[in-house]
Parts: sequence; C-alpha cells; structure tokens
Amino acid sequence: MSHVPLHSSAGVRLSRRGRLATLPVLVLTLVLVAPRDAMAHVKWFSDYDWSTLPRTLEEVTTRTFWELLVLSVVTLIAFVLIDAWVERLPPARRASAWLEQRAHAGLLVIRVAAFATLIVAWQQGTLMTPDLPITSAWVSWGQLCVILLLLFPASTTLAGLGIFVLWGYGAKVHGLFHMLDYVNVLGVAYFLAVRPLRRPLLAATALRALHATVGFSLVWLGCEKLVYPAWGLALLEQHPALALGLGNEYFLTAAAFVEMTLGYLLIICLLSRTLSVTITIVFFLTTCVFGKVEVIGHTLIHASLIVFLLEGKGHAFRPPGLFHRQLPLRAAFAAVNFVVLVLGLLWVYSAASLRIQAGAGEAKAHVHAPLEVADPTAVPTLSLEISEEAAGSTLHLVTARFRFAPEHADGAHVEGEGHAHLYVDGRKVGRIYAPWHFLPALPPGQHVVRVTLNTNDHREYAAMGQVVAAEVVLKQ
Repeated sequence: MSHVPLHSSAGVRLSRRGRLATLPVLVLTLVLVAPRDAMAHVKWFSDYDWSTLPRTLEEVTTRTFWELLVLSVVTLIAFVLIDAWVERLPPARRASAWLEQRAHAGLLVIRVAAFATLIVAWQQGTLMTPDLPITSAWVSWGQLCVILLLLFPASTTLAGLGIFVLWGYGAKVHGLFHMLDYVNVLGVAYFLAVRPLRRPLLAATALRALHATVGFSLVWLGCEKLVYPAWGLALLEQHPALALGLGNEYFLTAAAFVEMTLGYLLIICLLSRTLSVTITIVFFLTTCVFGKVEVIGHTLIHASLIVFLLEGKGHAFRPPGLFHRQLPLRAAFAAVNFVVLVLGLLWVYSAASLRIQAGAGEAKAHVHAPLEVADPTAVPTLSLEISEEAAGSTLHLVTARFRFAPEHADGAHVEGEGHAHLYVDGRKVGRIYAPWHFLPALPPGQHVVRVTLNTNDHREYAAMGQVVAAEVVLKQ
C-alpha cells in the first residue's frame, strides 16, 4: 500500500520523545489545574452508543497508559509530602480554623443543592441528571415529594431516604452499570439521611461517605474515558481547543488519569480543601464550553466540594491518607493503593462493558434508517486508503460531494455533510469526524474494517438501496 501522511482525526500523534517532553507539563497540570475535558461528563454532550465496541484491559494498558500511571504515582507521593507541609503552615491553620467555624452550614449546602438539582430535573422530566429520563409518572411525583421534604430541616432524613429510592429506580430502569456514574448521589443521600441524627459518630460518617462516593465517581468516569475513548474523542473533535494542542487520544488518556488521581485524592482525604477549590474552578471553566447543563449536572458535586472546603478531613475518624504516621509509609500506602484501585476498577469496567455490548447493550443501540439520496448527482462517494504500522493503522477517507461537519453532530440533517461510522468485524467501534483517523493495533488475525458515511443525525447515506460505504481487510 502507498504511504499516507501520518495524521488522524484524533489529532497529530506525538512521537515518543514528544510525549515524554509533555510529562513535566502534565505534572504541573495535575497539581494546579486539570484539563477541562477531565471534568466533562461525556454522556451529557455526546450521543453515546452502547453498541460501540469497548476496549479490553489489554487494549487500554498501552505504553502511554503505563507512563501516565507512573507519573500519577509520582505526583501522589509529592502530594503526600505537600499535604504534610501545608498542614504546618500558619496561614493554612488560620484558614482551616476560620472555615471550621462555619462547618455547621454543610448540611444546609447539601440540602439546597439537592433541592435545586431535583427541581430542575423534575421540570425537565429526568432523574437527577440530564441523561436519565423518567419513564413512569409515579417516579416523577415521587421526586417532587423528595423536593418538598428538602424544604424542612425536620424531614431531611426522609428526603435522603427518598433519594436512595430514586437512585434504585434509576439502577432498575437504566442499569446498575450506568448508575455507577452517579455513586456520588448515594453519598449525598447518606449525608442527608444521617447528618441530622443525634448520634455524633454516625453523623460523622456522612463526611467520609461523601468523600468516598464523590471520589469514586471521578475515578469511574476516568475509566469510561479509557474504555470508551470514541465518546470522548467525538467531543474533542467538536471542541478541538479542549485538547490544549496535544493529540486528542493522548490528551484523553491524560485527562482520564487527572480525573482518577483527583478522585483518589478525595477518597483518601488528601489536600481536601485545596482540591475543593481547584476542582470547583475547573468545573466552572468547562461552563465556557458546555454551558448551563454542566452547572446543573454538577450541582451536587459542587455542593460536596463546598462541604469539603468547610469541614476539611473531619476530626471524628482518621483519614485513609493518614493511615500511617511516618511519611515514607504514608506515601507508599497512597501509591500502592492507587495502582490497585485503578487497575481493579478498569478490569471491572472493561469486563462489564463487554457484557453489555454483547447482550443488553445491543438492544439499546441506536437504530437509524438509511437516508436515500434521490438525486444521482448529489450522492456522496467514499473510498478508503490505509497505511499499516506497528502501533496501528492510519485510515484516509477519500470522499466527494461530502463534508465532515463535527460542529453539527447530533443536529439536523444538512445535505452533503455529516460524519462516518467505523466498524471492525461487523461491530461499531466509533465515529470519525475528519478525513484522517488512527485505528489502534488490533489483535492478531484477519479483520474487516468498514466505514459508512452518515448524516448529522446518524443515518447512513444510501443510493438505490446501497449504503455509501467502503471496507478493507487488515491482516495483523
């Protein structure tokens, strides 16, 4: 095959030297400000499809993955040392004392946030978040009852129990796997249920539950970016400025690690107040791109971060990050458990997503009837050129009478524009929003790569009953 210039829709791939040169930059990014896309909930802004082929653990754990894992571990060790140093600073002690005087406001903050989230969701016909539609009238009225219970301090515990019920309904209708994105809602429910109780030790567990569930949600969403990169890459191709000039695939992997690192730090209660301010700033920066949906969808997390800012690590229980008193043991504890958590959750996420894709996920996949183009002179054409390399293959989509329009994805049909869908061995693995696309290396054997041209609303272009498509056979 002829040589093809090495570009892709995911951005120009960096050489190994170029990737390593970005590591110090990413360290600084982890410490100060996370990449904006790290905090974006992809399912709210991308037409995700459960029929998309997820990556296996073997496919996820690339050289870049291990490099960024090592970087994250080094950063965590640095954070352990920074946390111990910050605690001894007089300004930090004064700020902590001032905030702790206002810690009693934490319950009110969560109540107001839960009220605002639920009332907006109720008006939109969704269950707490933008991507969970309510399919039963009684659930909608039940959500309204929880909203009313939140108005009164005396009924806050009942409101918390009601949110548990709503989350359980979401797990039944939308699947437990999907609802694990929103484990933080369970933390909010528990906080509302037990914090008003007159049992100090039980009430104190509310803060730990909030730390653990918010942190888990961030780590879980980081796993999503690694196992379903097509969803995040589609978002980056629509908003290329988010990638900060890096290749889209590399940036998405880095963003996932930022998300997982920040989530883990919340779980072990390290730099709790500093992280609360940092993550809040990043969330508000993303509103410049994603708008009010970002604010509404993350209201409960914003409220949790305010609680962490007010209450810090708490005093009733020793934070997990301080399990060891000696700094070297504390740093080792943080590093080892991070690696175990990331690899363990990635294995669970990948295995579960493969089962969904093979079973129930097929029933949920979007089905779009082809768009028949009546005018022969307006029918788009497609041919596929491919350049194979050790790391994968570069696809070049050669088209006529067709324009790639990532800015109009999920929008109304416009004649002659849209994007492409990519299939490997008959299974959809993602979308393509530009003439160049990099396909990572496939397992050994023979594979059929097929590409179709699709409208903005995902229908396949067709002429005289034949879908506009091209395919090649790859031998790995």
